[in-house]
Amino acid sequence: MQTRAHSGKVLRMGYLLLVLVLAAPNVAAGTVPHNDKKEMRPADSLKTLKRTSEQKEDRAKAAQDLAGMSSDSEVRNFQVVEGLLDVAKDKNDDIFVRIECIEGLGRLEYGVFKQAHEAKSKFMEPFLAILKDKAENTLVKEAVLSAFQLTLDRKALKDMAAFEAISKVAADKSESELLRIMCLGTIGAFGDPKGIGVLSEILNQIPSPSELLKTAVVQAFSELLTAVDDPEAITFVMVKRITEFVGDTKFSPALRADALKALARLKVQGVRGLEGIVGDITKILNTENDLKLLISAIESLGILGDEQGLDALDNAIKNYAQDPKQNAMINENRAKVRQMAMKALGKVLARQNTKLNQGAILKCTNMLIEPLKVAADQGAMESEAVMLSAIFSLGYLHPKKKEFEGQQKRATETLVHRMKPINKPSERMVEAIIKTLKAINEQPFGMDVKAWEEYLDTRK
Repeated sequence: MQTRAHSGKVLRMGYLLLVLVLAAPNVAAGTVPHNDKKEMRPADSLKTLKRTSEQKEDRAKAAQDLAGMSSDSEVRNFQVVEGLLDVAKDKNDDIFVRIECIEGLGRLEYGVFKQAHEAKSKFMEPFLAILKDKAENTLVKEAVLSAFQLTLDRKALKDMAAFEAISKVAADKSESELLRIMCLGTIGAFGDPKGIGVLSEILNQIPSPSELLKTAVVQAFSELLTAVDDPEAITFVMVKRITEFVGDTKFSPALRADALKALARLKVQGVRGLEGIVGDITKILNTENDLKLLISAIESLGILGDEQGLDALDNAIKNYAQDPKQNAMINENRAKVRQMAMKALGKVLARQNTKLNQGAILKCTNMLIEPLKVAADQGAMESEAVMLSAIFSLGYLHPKKKEFEGQQKRATETLVHRMKPINKPSERMVEAIIKTLKAINEQPFGMDVKAWEEYLDTRK
């Protein structure tokens, strides 16, 4: 029989559970029922932002809230762009509140007005004035550049004024290095070919730019060349300047590597003045030692996909063969060169689907099956990474055309042999071989070596 005390305890526990259950939705949501602070409305946020007597942190938070709005009609109705811009322009206001307003305007343009450009049309001129003002705070200028990186469009005619202003700041040796680096990043992101000239001038400045600035130029240059999508915009002078980058050893290997790949892409796009590019690449492969530059040279041959580069690829494979006299790190780097060569061969082979040059198909096949020939029990087996790239590239022998038939059979024989247990293929390699065999032959034998061998007998 329960005591009265026990009954009271049970009642109290039941009451407590009831309270917890009723409170659960609020607890789960991370809120407190009666003391919850209401979310600010746009009008309240604007009022807080404009009232300079408010705590600066609260004003900065209000600017963030306004920048996070997603309804274009609400942004218009509450004149949010105008409110943020008034504070952003005021040099007497707190710099951190101004920075939040400037960056917030960039986010609104990008997220809400990307098509109509209602924010950018209002902030473009004031932001340019801030950027050009020598007396303006550097951090505020950086915020302007952040907004520009997010919103500038090289295809918009009016945005060229911003590009020109940014280029002047980037080239101005009296400006802070941090600001110049920000400008370089914006030039790269903008992607206008005119930036090539700007970046070239900065590299050639006297005294020579710091290593930090040079690195920023390299990064901007790489991004810019990747962004350029109009071959007609690349002039002969620009091509000549990029070619100089490639051949000039005073520039970093990273810059030269990016320039080389850019030239290859431009050649594929039809830009004139690059007729001797295969020769330039071959020279690099024969004379340079920097790993990044070597790999970029081979990658460039792959981008070109031209059979004229096959001899250069063959030499690179032989020159960077595994050497038992070298240490593990050197041999690992040599393997990276050979692996990139296998990838480049795949791209050359892929183009033969339309070019149908039997000599090129034969050369590609010879180079791709060579690293797969050595049996595991003979030692000196090729790096697995190199073999995997070779196996993948052999898949481009798939076209059902007479020009490919003889090499399809040779590749199949090599792949089936490599898959035998005696050669100790890894699971990953077996999977790669099966995919390539299926691509070349359209047969369902999977990892059944005997079935493949019987199939090969029928093709003799």
